[in-house]
Amino acid sequence: MRKRHLFLAGACLLLTLLPILNLTRILATTGVDSVSNDYLMFVQLADRFLSGQPAWNLYFQDTLYTHVHSYAFLFPVRLLLLRLSHLNVYAEIYAGLLLAIARLLLFYHLLTVFLPNPANQPWYRRRHLWLLPGLSALVFANAQISTFSYGETSLQFGLTQLLILLGLLLLLRWPLSVRGAWLAALCGVLAAYSGGSGLAAWPVFLLAIVWCQPRRPAAYTAWLAGLLIAAWPYLTYSAYGSLRSFQNPRVDLLLIGLGLPFSNNINYGLQTHPQALAAGLLGLFLAAITMGLLWKLKPSVFALPAVPALLLMAWGLFYAVQVMLSRHMIAPWYTTSYSLFWLGLLGLLPLLLDRLPVRPWLGWRSAVLPGWGLAMLGLIVGLYGQTNLTYTDKSFYLDSRSPASAACLRSYQSAPTYCEAFVFQWGLRNPPVLAQLGRLLDRHQWSVLAPEQEWTLQGDFVLGTVQWAPYRQVGLGGWVSGDQDQPARWSDYHHLNALLPAGQTIHWQLNLPAGLHAARFLTAFSRQAGAACAPGSADSAFSVRLEDERGVSHVLMAPAALCQAGEWQAVESDLSAYAGQQVTLILATQGAAGTPAARLRFPRVRLSGVPPNDDWQAQARPANTDLGQALVTESAYRLPVTASQGWQLEQFRPAENLRRLVKSANTATASYALSDQDVCLSDWSQFYLQIGLPDSFKRKMVQVGFRYRPATGAPGQAAFDLPLLPGEGLHTYTLNLDLLDVPPSACIMGVDLLFIYNAPPDASYWVDLKEAGFLARI
Repeated sequence: MRKRHLFLAGACLLLTLLPILNLTRILATTGVDSVSNDYLMFVQLADRFLSGQPAWNLYFQDTLYTHVHSYAFLFPVRLLLLRLSHLNVYAEIYAGLLLAIARLLLFYHLLTVFLPNPANQPWYRRRHLWLLPGLSALVFANAQISTFSYGETSLQFGLTQLLILLGLLLLLRWPLSVRGAWLAALCGVLAAYSGGSGLAAWPVFLLAIVWCQPRRPAAYTAWLAGLLIAAWPYLTYSAYGSLRSFQNPRVDLLLIGLGLPFSNNINYGLQTHPQALAAGLLGLFLAAITMGLLWKLKPSVFALPAVPALLLMAWGLFYAVQVMLSRHMIAPWYTTSYSLFWLGLLGLLPLLLDRLPVRPWLGWRSAVLPGWGLAMLGLIVGLYGQTNLTYTDKSFYLDSRSPASAACLRSYQSAPTYCEAFVFQWGLRNPPVLAQLGRLLDRHQWSVLAPEQEWTLQGDFVLGTVQWAPYRQVGLGGWVSGDQDQPARWSDYHHLNALLPAGQTIHWQLNLPAGLHAARFLTAFSRQAGAACAPGSADSAFSVRLEDERGVSHVLMAPAALCQAGEWQAVESDLSAYAGQQVTLILATQGAAGTPAARLRFPRVRLSGVPPNDDWQAQARPANTDLGQALVTESAYRLPVTASQGWQLEQFRPAENLRRLVKSANTATASYALSDQDVCLSDWSQFYLQIGLPDSFKRKMVQVGFRYRPATGAPGQAAFDLPLLPGEGLHTYTLNLDLLDVPPSACIMGVDLLFIYNAPPDASYWVDLKEAGFLARI
């Protein structure tokens, strides 16, 4: 008997660990140590405090982020992690993961504390241990990835829920304790000072007091005092929500939110979502039927055993109402709070299933509750299986933590203007903001500019410092994901491998800082998945060389055969001797045509002891503008701009040429058709234009679209946003065509320039386009 109990307990613990391990695997193999989005506000405030300029009289106002979330308690917690880790985002992410594990244990304890268990029995004989895997599956579901993959949300929701759970346990376990009531109030205050979601603590605490200690005035006094303290920053400084939201609440948003934990395609702001709406309605239906059956057949459970589960369900509903009244859409990271409703619903299952096995001689009533419990469990498991097997359709923040994001932020002084889109997801179209964040990080050596850094081949591709040669052989296969070599885009947030066909080389330019302690190049290589050496062909081999700033070549790894390589072979080369130099790593394959290609596992360079940068205040000079480089256009393929002939203009007033075109609408397009084979990507590497826009443009950018025809297959289109510098002066910009999702054999058939105005009606309408064309491949 003891062995059977141990086996079942071990199986429960293993099933509990599986969701945790799955989420940890995702966090470890996606994204990089890079900050973005709301981190700008945190870094600005942290810079003031750590630079000896804190405004303590404005503390509660300054820590009310975006006039919505009070971080009066969360901010010092994050500041401590910042000091310990140089603002390593993984410190916050894994701290949030530990908080989630603590929450899981508290959820289990809260839901089972009033359930009957044999007295003086060891832990493995607890009757309701089977509840733990179900709670773990919800707490660590793939639907929660937007919360766990971003440090701020991971800590915010982790702290608020942990503190509210502690407060509930204090109120439920010691209902007659005045000290417990005041400690619970303190937990509620700290929860409200850790994020706006912490405000939901107060109606939940009030329900717990009314349910368990209705005649204890001290409990109500503690609750009211805590509520006033918690609400003070919000009432004083907040513009919480909008008046229109309060006047026109959308009940469908409440239902969509409740269904979010069991929905696909939620990695964006949601205003409508049929699947989530249906799941939310189903959740309310299951809750209503369950409580009705318990009230009819087992009303005694409402005295105490069902209270924790009902409080969790009420907590989720209160949060849903809070969002409904203050938001016009549902964000994917809200899933963590909406899951509370389903956790409470799951917590009612032990009350339904405790009569298993069914005893027929007790009548049909003995089978109703267990039968309904099994049916509800089956529905929840079915919903979970349909929606939580994937995470890429549920991730929002990982796009801002791709290797390209880190490379752009690390190179903030020279990063192309279009780098902004890979760091921020706000649609700022304001390139100086990237430099603003980068300077603060550089000043204190935080995040990607900490003393310990990791540069990746995949990330540096956006900077134009990584090139395949010869170009004609490069395609989407240049970047692959997983052991099956699935084609992927360089901007993916997964850690990609580089695919290097025989006879090709990858050139990676590196500016190694002077004074660093150590630098090591790390990767591993194997032959392409499924490939085999052709009979009689020369063995293919992989090698690594380095070319220093004097042009001298150094062998870092002698050619190693690929045909005999059945496993990954690690590569590690010391680059410390080249500190302070601009060097080029040359990764090469040798072999006849048809021999296997080399796969390189997430090539990267790790640097240790990088010294502070004294030049952090220097002006940013984006490399894709005339501020960062002197463009040579003598051999360029120029598009005519002296006359409108050849250009198709939409929403432009008639003009004789493309200089000072006058717009007549909020969007306008200038399109030009090219002749066949005139501009093929094998010969031309950059698109450039010299342009100026008025400051009245809300988003100073041009969306550059290309119509192309590949060597084989149907024609296609690709577009890329090109943010412009502030001011109305003319500047020249370039766009690296290698960044487009276009086959390398393609030839450009047309160019479309889309201007998005979004300015007041009385604003100045003009576009000054002086020059445009293509630059030859070097």
